[in-house]
Amino acid sequence: MNDELMDGATAGAMAAMSETGWSNLDVFKQYMETHFLKYANRSDMSQPLMLIFDGHSTHTSPEMINWARARNIRF
Repeated sequence: MNDELMDGATAGAMAAMSETGWSNLDVFKQYMETHFLKYANRSDMSQPLMLIFDGHSTHTSPEMINWARARNIRF
């Protein structure tokens, strides 16, 4: 990761970068697992969580759709 990505970042922020610098499935899944779920608190895991984002191919891959469904996340 490029340390410059974190210059001036607030506490709790995270950064990740692929080797090419482009977003990919690994970067997105890492963000979802280690950051998003940490702050998307639900008192009841059976309650669906709706996530709205762009249609980038890494967000709509079958692997991510299955991952989200297993965690009751809808998009």
